[in-house]
Amino acid sequence: MQSDYVYFTGGEGCNAHCAGFRASLRNTFNNFSALVDEVPALSGNGNLKANIQRMSNLIDYMPPRALYLMWQATSSRVAEMESMADEIRQALDTLPPLMRPSTLGAPQTSADTRNAGSGSGSGLCAWSDQDDKPYVELIQARLEQLGWTFEKLAGIIPDLMVRGEAGVSAGAAVTNGEASAAVGMKPSDSMKISLKVLAAVPQEINWIIRINMLRAKVYCS
Repeated sequence: MQSDYVYFTGGEGCNAHCAGFRASLRNTFNNFSALVDEVPALSGNGNLKANIQRMSNLIDYMPPRALYLMWQATSSRVAEMESMADEIRQALDTLPPLMRPSTLGAPQTSADTRNAGSGSGSGLCAWSDQDDKPYVELIQARLEQLGWTFEKLAGIIPDLMVRGEAGVSAGAAVTNGEASAAVGMKPSDSMKISLKVLAAVPQEINWIIRINMLRAKVYCS
């Protein structure tokens, strides 16, 4: 594996493929962060946005050896990962607006109430159109697949202790082998968690779509 590692790092520090991989990861997280901001039904989820931003910041402090393990697991999917947020965004543009599932009961806001009336062509009742159901289910299946992809990639990353490189910032405690022992985490844990955080976005959207469809079935029939 040593020659493969030298190829990844360029022989010193984080150059060559290592630097490009770090930039691709950062771009992926930034794309998902922007997506959360653009979808009203997601933007109210402060924890989701904060977790994505936290993982995005952590990427800058991951030592080359940690990035190498992640690269081994995800290198063939990097381009796909970078484009996933755009794919989700384009799919949502073809669907009715996602009403924020803030309650389990009847629509509460005046806008929800107006849009919940039978025969409404937009808002909540647009989700009750049975002719569109197969297409919506297709998008849901794809969202489920995207979430599964991130979960699978997280599972492929070796569960190993990785010593931090010389010169790594102290802010990288979570990815530094020595520091991680103090907080009960392995360096590979942060990489696994980062992918699971991304998996939460399509999974959350999938659930919001389902709730909108169920609420429309109840209140717009």
